[in-house]
Amino acid sequence: MEMPGQNKNPTKKRRLTREEIGFLIFIPSVLFGAYLRLYLPAISGFPINDGALFLKMIEGIQQNNFALPFYVEYNRLEIPFAYPPLAFYIAGAVGVFFRIPSIQVITWMPAIVLALTLPFVFHLARLVTNSTFQAGIAIFFYAFLPRTAWWLIMGGGVTRSLGNLFLVLAASQLYLLITRKQRIYIISSIIFCSLVCLSHPEAALHTAMTGALIWFIFDKKIGGVKNGLVVALGTLTLTSPWWALIVSRFGFSPFLSAGKTGFHSFVVIFQFLDNFAGEQLLTFISVLAFLGLFHQVSKRQAFLPAWFILPFILEPRNAPNVVVIPMCILASVYLTETVLPGLSANEQLVRGTSGRPFAVPTAAILFAYLSISLLVGMFMFDFNLSTKKVSADTLDAFEWINNNTPKEAGFLVITGSPNLFSDHNNEWFPYLADRKSLTTIQGMEWLQNIDFEEKNDLLIAIQNCVNSPETLECIETNISENRLDFDYIVVQKNGKNIGNLLSELLREDSYKKVYETAESAVFLKQPGRGN
Repeated sequence: MEMPGQNKNPTKKRRLTREEIGFLIFIPSVLFGAYLRLYLPAISGFPINDGALFLKMIEGIQQNNFALPFYVEYNRLEIPFAYPPLAFYIAGAVGVFFRIPSIQVITWMPAIVLALTLPFVFHLARLVTNSTFQAGIAIFFYAFLPRTAWWLIMGGGVTRSLGNLFLVLAASQLYLLITRKQRIYIISSIIFCSLVCLSHPEAALHTAMTGALIWFIFDKKIGGVKNGLVVALGTLTLTSPWWALIVSRFGFSPFLSAGKTGFHSFVVIFQFLDNFAGEQLLTFISVLAFLGLFHQVSKRQAFLPAWFILPFILEPRNAPNVVVIPMCILASVYLTETVLPGLSANEQLVRGTSGRPFAVPTAAILFAYLSISLLVGMFMFDFNLSTKKVSADTLDAFEWINNNTPKEAGFLVITGSPNLFSDHNNEWFPYLADRKSLTTIQGMEWLQNIDFEEKNDLLIAIQNCVNSPETLECIETNISENRLDFDYIVVQKNGKNIGNLLSELLREDSYKKVYETAESAVFLKQPGRGN
């Protein structure tokens, strides 16, 4: 006789729940995501793109026995040491304690921090969606989306990655504080908001915006206002030893100068219309995210769409690094609430199969296709980005300049790249060659006596001269009109449209080639030329 409640078929396996499937997606996503982030510094062996100025700051702290210096010397400029210093202290301490060269620390530290960030993004997504399944899909997208590593994993990512980590942690605690109204989250919110402020200025701005947005959407009552003020005042108090010291030394001018470099313009704000996520093959996640945005709007749910759009308005320069979080959540929500149920419904109608997620062949095939496509795309991204560094050949050229040219000499480093913040040779030249570069923008954002936007436009114009029929004349005209002077031109021979400039310099008697490698050529300007 069968007892009541007894399983009629004890050999039948229990099906996984949606939440269990989400957790099973989370585990390999984090493992593979971490591997792909650590793989990049392993194959590059040198900081990707930027980081030279930050390396000088780390070394300045080490040389000053970990007291905060007044200035950092870079590119023959005395730059106020007003940048949030937490990442520099961590990198400097790691280098001293483990006896690792600082340049290796900034090569590896961003990737390690990004790998550690992955589970916290999953936690934030689970809070926002209230679904482990949707959070698992979100972290799957996030782990394989190039933009989640792009600017954050570079040498300059030593601060950007840390700011991103603490932004994610602060956002999760602010969400818990505002939605659950438990005072314990006031303390954790203050701690992580303070760590953001001490790590990266733009991340701090976006964290404040995220907190304000969560409050506006979920709790506009007086209690929410009080909690927000407590968090703000607590953050100001906890970070005051740093910002009070900076204000006492320099006033507010470095912060005001740096605050003008967010690249606010009508055109830049609409960069969300472009493939800013950097997907290498089909832009699958981007498409799902935009469909998910309208899906949320149709349901009168404003938080994720607003979190996706507002960063582009607030601070366009760093916005793509922030909006990838709501982007992946939007893509996950649309996939799980619209695409997968639609596939399951079709299968059930045709074959009579279960409508559970991934229980139907088409859903499983779609997920397999996505996995392969995103994995291949991320490997392609790693290989492409690993080339954006100072090559061994160029290192030799910079070393020759360091050993064979006058200390006071001024240089033009012509690469043909108008994207000044992706011009690794120009940023690393002042550090590696130890000479002044008139074509390097980094560091000037903290100087009050320099119009950063005007300087930015000038340096872009100089690099764009490679597209002019009279390249050399174009460069010299821009230099003379701005009352600058130089002694040498360094030409990166593998730069875009650089051949015309090389030909002109070789023809001109007023320029003498003094050094050449496969990728670089150094020309000395003869007396009287361009004065």
